[in-house]
Amino acid sequence: VKPLRDADLEWADVVLTSGMIIHWDSLEKVIQRANAHGKPVLAGGPLATQYFNDIKGDATFFLGEAEQGFVETLDEIVKQGFTPGKRVVDKRKKFGSLNNTPLQRFDLIRLQDYASIGLQITRGCPEPCTFCNIPSLYGKETRLKSASKFVQELQLLYDLDWRGSIMIVDDNIVGNQKAIMPVLKKVGSWQRERRYPFKLVTEASLRMYENEELMEDMYNAGFAQVFFGRESP
Repeated sequence: VKPLRDADLEWADVVLTSGMIIHWDSLEKVIQRANAHGKPVLAGGPLATQYFNDIKGDATFFLGEAEQGFVETLDEIVKQGFTPGKRVVDKRKKFGSLNNTPLQRFDLIRLQDYASIGLQITRGCPEPCTFCNIPSLYGKETRLKSASKFVQELQLLYDLDWRGSIMIVDDNIVGNQKAIMPVLKKVGSWQRERRYPFKLVTEASLRMYENEELMEDMYNAGFAQVFFGRESP
């Protein structure tokens, strides 16, 4: 949310990045600057997972989901410090429970710097869309956090006085309609009790329109906008 300064790099033990294809140039610039300061880089996310062979610079590329050993990899990097060259830690195709994801440390950021905060309920998608890499990255089965786990994340933001937009960053929140509906009902109850402090935005398949109860549950949970990806003819 602000320019990267040399002082930030001098202060840091390690530089952590995530990103998608649109961030490619930016990532290479960050790696180049970190290399110049002798700081190790740990790069993860969809971009690093798919294109680690093509990204320029000395870094450790973590492929796959962070829950599958990211912290242990980070610990090793901090201990060994900067070493030239490219290293790959491959955790692809290892999919765990989202209930093992730790609570976010939103207390470490300036919430007022953000227009929207990102949370996640599901990963993976059963749809075969050719424009999308999500099934290959996160699996073809939709995995969900428990309703209680997700409400705990909402409560965390609420207690930090965040109000307004929350982007549910699921690539297809309705990939498992039967499983998501109880979560939506619990979120709706939580929102009503607090007079709807959050406006929810997400991504989904148009199949949501086939299920009126699902649509009603989304509305009652506080969803105001849904983004759709569409293949051209």
